[in-house]
Parts: sequence; C-alpha cells; structure tokens
Amino acid sequence: LAANIRLSQSVCRLVEGMDVSVEAELGQVGYAGGAHSQGTDPDEAAVFLQEVPCDALAISIGNSHLQTTAQAVIDWPRAQAIFEIADRPLVIHGGSGIQPKDRKRLTQDFGVRKFNIGTSLRQAFGAGLRQVLADEPLIFDRLKILSATGKAMVAPTIKLLTENWA
Repeated sequence: LAANIRLSQSVCRLVEGMDVSVEAELGQVGYAGGAHSQGTDPDEAAVFLQEVPCDALAISIGNSHLQTTAQAVIDWPRAQAIFEIADRPLVIHGGSGIQPKDRKRLTQDFGVRKFNIGTSLRQAFGAGLRQVLADEPLIFDRLKILSATGKAMVAPTIKLLTENWA
C-alpha cells in the first residue's frame, strides 16, 4: 500500500497542471487462466484516497483481465464498501468478463464510470478478421484487410457500449 501511494503520488505530481487525468489502481486484477485477482481492501482504499489526488480509482471486486466470457462473480459487499468511501469515479479493468446486467448495476448503484473491455473488442476484431479472410481468400493488401475488419467491428462495438445502459 505504501509503495502504491508513493508511486501514485509521484504520477499525480508529474502531471500537475497538465490537464491530464490520473487513474490509479488498488488491489490486484488478475488474469483468466493466470494470477488470481486480489480484491481491493476497502480500508486500504480509504487511506489511499486520502493520500492520492488521482481522478479515478480502478478496483478489484471479482473482475479479471482477459476473460473471454462474462462469468465474473462480483463481490457486491466489497463493491458497496468501496463505493461508500470513494469520493471519485471508480473503474473496472477486465470489464469484458462482467455480465451486462452487472455492469449496469455497477454504473447505476456503485459509482463505476469506466469499464475496460479490450478483450471483447479484440474478440470482435479477431472474428471480423477471420470473416474478411474467409470471404476474400485472395486479399493480401493489409490496408484493405484492416479497413474491412474495422467496418466489421462497428456493430459489435455499438452492442458492447449500449448493452450496459439499455
């Protein structure tokens, strides 16, 4: 905790007056199939938030990086305890593994204002890339491939963004 506070304070000092947002992380968000998450301790969060002038705090409440299915089990009491002491927006890394109904609840009731959903977006990109190559097996120009793949990502991206708040 002390090392995280020192490092986070130094980042905040470094960007002071630069109109830059600082997002700090407390707890450990693990990886699907790898290191396990260690939930954010609400008591440590209270100390951290008093000491670090970050703009947002990323927390660990059952979320994991690189989850390819929405199977995260949210620790609702932990989320509630952190929300009650947080005086700034909360962030969830590993948001792809969280069910849309849980993301909606976290935004509405627990102060979460940002979800990182990179795994879902990479899955959409991979599916789009495979489809482009299957539809046009002779295509070789990377710009044409990526342009078509980008177009294929529009609908899945809109679905990901809207399913949380519909």
